[in-house]
Amino acid sequence: MAVEQNRYRQADPRVDGQDEVHLASAPAAVLDALFAPGERLGWTYRPPAEEEAETESFPSPPALTALEPAADDVRTWVHVKKRSAQALNAGGTGLVVALLVLIIHATGPAGAALLAIVAACCALYVAYILATSVRDGTARIGIGAVAVVACFLPPWGLLLLSGVTLARGLQLRETQRYLHATYARVEEDTHRSHALAMDAWELRKRDAIRAEERRRIEAPLWHPVAPPRAGQSLSIFGGSAYGWEALLTTLGASLLGNRAEPVTILDVSTRAAAAELDSLAVQRGLAVRRATPGAPDGASAIEIVGGIAPNDLVDVLVEALHAGLGRDDPSEMVRERDILSTIREAIGPPATIARIRAALRVVLRREDPASSILSTAEIGQIGKARFFNDEVRKIPAMMQSVADMEARLAPLASLVGEPVSDSPESERRCSLGVVQLTRSTPTLTNGLYRGLLVQALVHALRQGRFLSGTIILVGADLVPERQLDALLHAIEQTRSARGQSAIRLISLFERLRGDAREMLGGGGGRVAFMRLDNAKEAAEACGYIGNAHTFKVTNLSRSTNRSVTHSTGTSQTATTAPSAGANPRVAAPFSGDTPGPGGRSWGATAGIATSEGDGTSVSEQRVYDLVVEPREIQRLPETSVCYVDMQGTQEPVLLDCNPDIVSLPRVGVGSADVLDEGLA
Repeated sequence: MAVEQNRYRQADPRVDGQDEVHLASAPAAVLDALFAPGERLGWTYRPPAEEEAETESFPSPPALTALEPAADDVRTWVHVKKRSAQALNAGGTGLVVALLVLIIHATGPAGAALLAIVAACCALYVAYILATSVRDGTARIGIGAVAVVACFLPPWGLLLLSGVTLARGLQLRETQRYLHATYARVEEDTHRSHALAMDAWELRKRDAIRAEERRRIEAPLWHPVAPPRAGQSLSIFGGSAYGWEALLTTLGASLLGNRAEPVTILDVSTRAAAAELDSLAVQRGLAVRRATPGAPDGASAIEIVGGIAPNDLVDVLVEALHAGLGRDDPSEMVRERDILSTIREAIGPPATIARIRAALRVVLRREDPASSILSTAEIGQIGKARFFNDEVRKIPAMMQSVADMEARLAPLASLVGEPVSDSPESERRCSLGVVQLTRSTPTLTNGLYRGLLVQALVHALRQGRFLSGTIILVGADLVPERQLDALLHAIEQTRSARGQSAIRLISLFERLRGDAREMLGGGGGRVAFMRLDNAKEAAEACGYIGNAHTFKVTNLSRSTNRSVTHSTGTSQTATTAPSAGANPRVAAPFSGDTPGPGGRSWGATAGIATSEGDGTSVSEQRVYDLVVEPREIQRLPETSVCYVDMQGTQEPVLLDCNPDIVSLPRVGVGSADVLDEGLA
């Protein structure tokens, strides 16, 4: 997942001949993206295929609404359809009967009474049908009266009533056609509206599909991963100088892009890991303060990490002198604290390391009063102190402690000048402060520098001179465990005093061994691993990441078989047909049967049968095994980081901190979130 090609990073021979790299030739757009607001520890790659589950399905198409006429309309429709047919049939029947009655009556008077009865009955039937075809009660009464009259006037009454009924039937038939046409028109309008709605839905769907395709094409492939928020700590183990520099550049640039909190980097690893970030911050016009102990600008190193108050100088020096040399003798620390406290009281303000060292030289009688930075009165006060009278000078252990302190304070004299300023933090601090040790300084001196700088930082936190910001400790495995614990405890105290600390500590450990192993999870369970070449350290890292239930193949078998069968055979057949002889002239011996026609056949058969089979069986078992194998930690690219947050998701997140990623297309540089996805 790491970006192997660095398009804008080039060698910089400035720092002790090391192979440091800088984005000096990067376009302005790349630097703008690198310093864009939004805290980023790095980026994790997530292809668009994994985003399909996040997209919402498009709404279903509009349904065709079925026509459901009202109950009254249904009753009207049934009434018209039924009564129109009945009226037409009754009217036609009545006309036929009336005409028959007229024809029969015209031929003669015979059966006139019977015909009158038939005509009356038919008139009543037609009147009944006509009455049922209307719903008005008054009309039905009128039809009944007409029917009574028609009974007494056959067949003319029947003829009139049949005509009226036939006309009523035609009227109902026309009403039926009208209702049918109206319903068909409403149905057509409904289908037309549905077709328009479907066209609009198809258009919206096409637009939504195009928008989704455009979103997927333009969606970031590299998603930013946020570091722990303010008030939390992060420990990073492993990594090379190149990987650390990439990490500091990516993380520091995003923090400086917010312009809300200062960033302080204390690099005690001698790797110059902050060189690239320092150069880019200056190029962006940010306020940067840098110091290298032992160099001309080393005097400001203590001020960058918070400074030392006069009342704390003695405690800081005692802790620093013992931590820098790896000593832990309580009795010796008490004796040295008493000696330094007596000297500070004797010389008075200002209390600086240089003045304290000069006072120790006075005790050892190595200081020339003529060239001393101490006044004659101060030298006299030192001689009057109870610790430095003639009787005490005869104690070898006391004078040996004074001599050891004077020797150890010699390289530190240039680090602390005037006492720390009482001005507000906003005036004392800058956007980026960098203090780094170099390889050109002797190892013993670097140890003293390291102890003093870390202890000064601890005291600055305890005294509230750091109210907010991010502190990055590079090379934390070189710092004794006691000082690391004190640093974490000091940050915890700021959280207790203000309810919620605004200080974030990020520690970079080169190796995972010794005291560094005890810091696993010390920052609240937030740990990251870069490449660890040592197999034991890689196994330790994987053990911290933990185990998970997975299915693994426990048995894999494959069987193959093939059989070939060959068969051959031959056959031979001979046939003859006898012929009867009946010639009486032939002698008896020759009067029998004679051979007739015959035949012979030969045959050969051959056959080959082949059968093949191939089978595979796989058995899996649920096991509780490591989430990440040690060899994966050993094979990580230089800029890859395996981030584990035990407070949130326990699944590790694999990210890349190469700052050159911002030059790639589809890279997210906005607000970052820790993803809940593990290693794929």
